[in-house]
Amino acid sequence: MVRYLIGRVADPIFGVVTGIAAFAMWERDPRNASEHGPGKRLEDLIGRRLGRTEQVDKVKHLAQERIHQVEKEADSAVNKASEIVSKHVLPTHTEKSSHEPVLKHPARLV
Repeated sequence: MVRYLIGRVADPIFGVVTGIAAFAMWERDPRNASEHGPGKRLEDLIGRRLGRTEQVDKVKHLAQERIHQVEKEADSAVNKASEIVSKHVLPTHTEKSSHEPVLKHPARLV
């Protein structure tokens, strides 16, 4: 009679999960960085196995484009905010200069 560690169905599942976890830990360990390069990540290996490399590359490219677009939008928002702050918070030369900033229109900043 065959003896199982956990159970007839659970043993193979446990083995696969343990293998994937070990590979993922090995992949993230900085000491092993020289051993794995492009195309050797777990995501790449699974993609090749399932034949989805083109789809994965397309999704990565779209995600990178979206990140670049969001960064541009964030930069423009920061520029607009700095213009608003310089107009409404910082004192001008015609006003009394004090050590504290003077708010011209405090209701608009809310």
